[in-house]
Amino acid sequence: MEALRQFYGEVSRLTAEADLLKRERERIDLQMTDLSKARDKVNRDLAQIESQSLDLAKEYAARAQQPTTPPLSDDTPPPSTTANKQPSLEIDSDHITATPRSRSDATPATNTVPTELDIIHDNFPTVVFLDGAWSEIWCGRCGTNCRAPPHKLFITGADGLHKHWCRIHKDELIKTLDHAIGAARRRLVSATDVERMRAGEPPLEVAITMRLADDLVQRKAAALAAKTSKIPTPNDSPELGRATPDTATNGSRSLKRKEVAEDTAGSGLHGVGSTGKMTTYEQFQKVEAEAKVGGALEAKRRRTSVEHPNFTNRSPEEDEELQDPSWSVEG
Repeated sequence: MEALRQFYGEVSRLTAEADLLKRERERIDLQMTDLSKARDKVNRDLAQIESQSLDLAKEYAARAQQPTTPPLSDDTPPPSTTANKQPSLEIDSDHITATPRSRSDATPATNTVPTELDIIHDNFPTVVFLDGAWSEIWCGRCGTNCRAPPHKLFITGADGLHKHWCRIHKDELIKTLDHAIGAARRRLVSATDVERMRAGEPPLEVAITMRLADDLVQRKAAALAAKTSKIPTPNDSPELGRATPDTATNGSRSLKRKEVAEDTAGSGLHGVGSTGKMTTYEQFQKVEAEAKVGGALEAKRRRTSVEHPNFTNRSPEEDEELQDPSWSVEG
């Protein structure tokens, strides 16, 4: 009887555990169903995002193949034809140099879509999209499109033209950007040449020239004259006009030494001209030669002063000492 009771008790325990495991399995199956649904939803979202990304990539690829320059209107003739028929705005070509000096970097411009007043490339003049057409602009006051020598760099865009206008032409009453652009000289440029210049290549239909200012020579001459006028003259400084015999003699002696040294250097001392680069040994030789010349002149001056004393600069005491007693007049 006892064994039968134990058997029924064990069966009851195992049955309870089996029911518990069944309920746990049902709960796990339910969770797996929910996770499967969530996985399917995530897969659908990923597929939708990939589809949108593909459509966006196709759209950007189509935009990249379209030309960046604005198309010409049907009623507007080609820029090259118009440029040939219209008279040139240039006064003359005397101020145009033959070959411009490009900048150190020859890489294409990074900005492929310029703004209205932006320069398309640093190696070329200011070409902007103005009034519905590509045009090269330069200063309408002095006719320059570059900085003054020795820089020889093109003015960088409309901002550079505005800075040039405010700095060089200070007498202008209106110094705004619009006024500087409105007064600028222009030359039409075709879209083909614009694309070539944007890529860093020379244009085919127009000549790239560096235009110097019309009044560059006059301004340089005025600056030189102003600089020369600052040098003091004997009239401006009376002290410079008064020279004693000693200072005149010393000045002439220094001038002679300088002339002898220049003649020695110019005649190719030791095989080296005045324009060549001298070595250390040749410099010592030159100094030695100048010292010999200076010593000879100094010795000659001393001999001359002993044999022929200078009586033009005596004091009254020296005159009394040199008088002969036999020539004295008794009162």
